[in-house]
Amino acid sequence: MTKCRGVCYWSWVLFAATGCGEAKPDRVDTLIELSCGPLQVRFQERTKTINSMAGVYDFTEFLQIDSGSGFRLVDSAGRTGSSGHRGGPEAFSRLLPKELAFRAYPFDDSTRPETPGRSRWGLFVDPKAATREEYDIVAACIGQNLTAIDAAFDAPRATGGTPGDSDQRRQISSIVYAAYHDEMNMCGRETVGARWECPGGGYVKTRLETPELILCAAQQKRSTPFVTFLPVGMAVGALAPDQKTLKLWKPDPSSHDYRTLLEGKDERAYYASCRDRAGRGLFETLTAAGPP
Repeated sequence: MTKCRGVCYWSWVLFAATGCGEAKPDRVDTLIELSCGPLQVRFQERTKTINSMAGVYDFTEFLQIDSGSGFRLVDSAGRTGSSGHRGGPEAFSRLLPKELAFRAYPFDDSTRPETPGRSRWGLFVDPKAATREEYDIVAACIGQNLTAIDAAFDAPRATGGTPGDSDQRRQISSIVYAAYHDEMNMCGRETVGARWECPGGGYVKTRLETPELILCAAQQKRSTPFVTFLPVGMAVGALAPDQKTLKLWKPDPSSHDYRTLLEGKDERAYYASCRDRAGRGLFETLTAAGPP
């Protein structure tokens, strides 16, 4: 054990690891390993100790595959950064390009209930990490083993501890052949859904975390040393469960995107002028309902 030299200070603000700057090594548990024809598929969990005295831990789950040369990472889900995603594009799957090969893993009240207190995980299989053939094998194999995977995420860990955090008790909700990116939840080029270009350099796009469409100005605010601006966009409206109707919301006149693109204009007419890559208008794809 490392002895303290001088005075040991605890930094609760920074959530320092325990014991004079000594950080505990990450704990890695293999939750389940599946034989999927020519592939081995496994889910692992890494537990990082942030502050053991305060009971603060960080959990990240990994999806890995092995075709005979060792396991390689194809997706991860955690609390922060690009691994922080939860659900997938289930809410707008009708708008996904066919090459993404989306597959939903539905919940069912009798055979596979969606349990409160468990995080969803919409799997994103990075094409740089897996071939399309491997993706198809993984997608089918996971679909055939959902009950066992759910149980594995809910079971006590081999290295000790019963899962209590919702991020440890995940439920797989879907899979898609695409790499995850943080911009899928806010303004930016990246999306797995649909995007419509609008006059004046703006655009409307699907948002991953919620079944919403957002309006984004091409030029976003820049962060300052004292204020961080996140390009979250302005919510246009929510997709109905049938994925065919867009329930429009009243625009937010205080948002940067409204002031840049919509101020002084007819909102519905502006949205109607937005077109996707094929030249199809927003309201040709979705039926508009509600205000403005």
